[in-house]
Amino acid sequence: LENVRFNAAETSKDDAERQAFAKELASLADVFVSDGFGVVHRKQASVYDVAQILPAAAGLLVGKEIESLSKAVNNPERPYTVVLGGSKVSDKLGVIANLLGK
Repeated sequence: LENVRFNAAETSKDDAERQAFAKELASLADVFVSDGFGVVHRKQASVYDVAQILPAAAGLLVGKEIESLSKAVNNPERPYTVVLGGSKVSDKLGVIANLLGK
């Protein structure tokens, strides 16, 4: 199986095109386990659409990430350090302002 990122349908904005590719991928499996926490939000054929076709579950890594984030949000150990990344600082300003009050 070739890397799905080389297929234009993987990230197509055309739902029908993306779903057709997802059906091809789904035909190769019985279940879908999503274990890429950093991509679970993406509306891509191999991430979103396959999960709509096959029985789907979160993988162990996704479970650990959710557990860690829940702990950090609901009951953080203090003092704590925050590392923010990304190229758009303006997207982080609200988060920074919210954290300063905590």
